[in-house]
Parts: sequence; structure tokens; C-alpha cells
Amino acid sequence: MPMRLRSCPSLSPSWVVPMLTGLIWGVVSDHADAAVIGESGTAYGWINPEIKPFTASASANVDIEPEVNLPDDLGTYDHTVFRGGVRGQPFVDANDEVQISASWTEAATDTTAPLLPNGDFPDHLYDLRFGGMYRHVTASKYIYGASASFGSDDPKPFSTTAGLIVGASVFMKMPLDSGDAWLFTLSYSNDRTLFNNVPFPGVAYEWNPDKTFRMIIGIPFFLANWRPTPSVLADVSASIFGNVHAGGWVKPFERARWLRLQAAYDWGTEIYKWPSYIDSDQFVYFRSMRVTGGIGIEITQLIGGSLFAGAAFDREVLMGTSIRNYSDVLQVSPGFVCGVSVRAGY
Repeated sequence: MPMRLRSCPSLSPSWVVPMLTGLIWGVVSDHADAAVIGESGTAYGWINPEIKPFTASASANVDIEPEVNLPDDLGTYDHTVFRGGVRGQPFVDANDEVQISASWTEAATDTTAPLLPNGDFPDHLYDLRFGGMYRHVTASKYIYGASASFGSDDPKPFSTTAGLIVGASVFMKMPLDSGDAWLFTLSYSNDRTLFNNVPFPGVAYEWNPDKTFRMIIGIPFFLANWRPTPSVLADVSASIFGNVHAGGWVKPFERARWLRLQAAYDWGTEIYKWPSYIDSDQFVYFRSMRVTGGIGIEITQLIGGSLFAGAAFDREVLMGTSIRNYSDVLQVSPGFVCGVSVRAGY
């Protein structure tokens, strides 16, 4: 499923995860995906007390890094990621809901450069993931719940135990009389960029000084979201798992409210297992910074999409047990990036 950059889909390309979703869901797994979870999806349920009477969505996107010449005459490199996902709500009542999701990701890389000592390079990496969440919202807006995900990074899903990916979390939101709230989480994942296989506690304070501004600050994430008018939004977010985002969008035309102009800076990581080629505790990491701009289109409240283009730099491909502990690295030259995403749902 997924990539590990976190941000809001309305602010930046679908290459990164929605801001509210990504930073919090990233506690569970750095492999959360914008195409599957969405801004009102699984992790957004950790902080949003609204239970919709019906939830269903589907989305797809492609991110393209065209061919560049590598440093040190190592040849050429290009990288494309395809994603798709669905989400549904099989059970709901006034205070409880269950959401389920499924997603598929394929990363295709074409390069003449070696990464391992034997010269192999992962030309195709995969991620199939299924997830679920239950939550209960009380009349006083307390939120309690749990979520879990499982999947496989094998080319033939679930053909080996080395490709299994699992994650789970429990969470609680405790609102205060001031309108602010405390958030508490405990999460586990076996495919994080850092602190892998560690039950990770989280605590954060949600500050809502007015209807235009929200800040959530704590461990392991931070975000700030400012929307002074319905036509303007800006946000900043970060997590200790190595992700940073800053971006915004504006709706410049009163007669074309369906059009957004958007821009973003993102720094983060894609993470994949590579069963049968590297040890089960090792991963392939595609890490980079991006500066992008583009347009977002809302055909209706149920259908939309986005286009983006920009530049990627400080790119590298790592292989190891974390982004701080690796044995193989490929430096990738700066280059052009572009992509498109589509979505439908409620």
C-alpha cells in the first residue's frame, strides 16, 4: 500500500500521505497510503468525533520520476510508483463504526547501477495491505478505538512469511472543556523507517484556539493547520520517523470553486520488503525531498483528482534495517517529478 511521506492530499501530490492521517497513522506504519486511508479514513478517526452514516471510497495514483544520469558514471535511474485502494464502512450506528480498507502498491525502478554486492537491484517491489478500525464516540466526544493492518510485500502475496507486514494500535481522545483535547496511542509495526518492531507510545495535545487554526503537538508527531477562509489553507507537519511537510492551497477563482492551486515541500521515505533477496529484518528505502506545485480538481463533492510537477533532490536508495542503519546506498541525481491522482467516494 503505501508510501511513507505524510501530508494532506489537498495540499500536495498523492505521493505523500494526508497530513492528519499520515502523521498519526504513521505511528502504526510508515507504509500508510493516501490512496487508501484518505483524510477522513482510518487515522483521521483518531481525532474526528463525527461518525458519518455512510463511508465508501476508491482512489488511484501514479508518481513518476523520469530517467536521470547517476553520479560517478553509474548509468541511469528512473522510478515510478502505482497505487490503488478502497475503503468501506460495514457497520455504523450513532456511537460506533467499523471501517475496512485494502490497497496495492507497485514500485518500478529501472537502473543500470548495482545496489547489492552481487549487482542485483529491485526492479519491482510490491505491497498489498488490508486494514480495519473500530471506534466508539461518546456523547461527550471521547473517542476510544483500535486498528490493525496486515499484508504482504511478496510478488505472489503471502507466498513467504518473510514478506508479511503487520501493525496494530489502540487510541483514545480525551476532550477538555476548553475545546482542546489530549490524544493517547500505543502502536506496533514491523515496517517502520525507525523504531521498527517496537510498541511505540504516543501522547499529544490538540490545541484549537479558534475555528481557523488547529495544532497537534506531542510524541511522535506535530502538525499545524490554518484555514483563515474557505479558499485558503496552509499546514506544517513532522514526525520523529523522518518525515516533514509544509504546504498549502488556494482557490483563486470565485466562479471556479472546483479548482485549487497548490504547492508543497516534502521530505520522506518509501519503504518496502524484498523477500528472498534480503533478510526479513531489512528493507529497501527510497528517500528524497520534493518541491512540487499543481492543481486540484473537485468535479463534485464525491469525485476529484490532482496533477502535480516539481523537483526531487537529496535522493538516495538505502538497504538496511532502518534509515539510520544501512549497508548499501545509491545516491540519485536531482530530477523532475510529476504525477496524477483520482478519487471517488464519500
